[in-house]
Amino acid sequence: MFNQRLLPAILEQSALSVKRKLEQLAALSDSVQLDFMDGTLTDSKTLDLDELLRLATNFKIEVHLMVAKPSQYFLTLATGKVKACVIHQESYDDQSDLIKDCQALKALGISPSISCWPDAEPETVAEAKSYQIMGVVPGQVGQTIIGNTRTRALNLKQRVRRGVMISLDGGVTSAVVSDLADVVDRFIVNSWLYLKEPEIQWRLLEQALK
Repeated sequence: MFNQRLLPAILEQSALSVKRKLEQLAALSDSVQLDFMDGTLTDSKTLDLDELLRLATNFKIEVHLMVAKPSQYFLTLATGKVKACVIHQESYDDQSDLIKDCQALKALGISPSISCWPDAEPETVAEAKSYQIMGVVPGQVGQTIIGNTRTRALNLKQRVRRGVMISLDGGVTSAVVSDLADVVDRFIVNSWLYLKEPEIQWRLLEQALK
């Protein structure tokens, strides 16, 4: 049975790297977060969204859109395999537009999640099914988790309604999981998972949750 509190993530620029990681993850999880950047909200770019989705068709897919105009990708997400989509409040000048995009995702059968830069507080709206705290500055891999992450998670937990999931993305290690398991519902792990054999790293994450 797959662990519902852990979600592997992939942030890559090449199809070969994505394929290799998906193969490694197949025995560990039935779900994956695909990080997508087009160079508009961050300085970095990843593999094209169309190809990312095509490569991950054997997984339940969550997509993290780190882009300036998320709605231009919504129809691309409507494959039936994409279960959730994370959008950044920094992509919007007005909260009403953020709400409209959450509604548009729901209309496509995709659960909307809201994230923001680590130096900001997530905007809480009724349309969001979950929130994703960034443990690092988005767009780079291999960063160490920011020190005030526990405080931010606790503050958010007090602001959202009961049953809304809070995930942590970025800087996740087994030590971080052990430290924050009481305040974070789900951990999204990227760089640390691939430092050694993902199967070994995954076991360490599961042990940290106990």
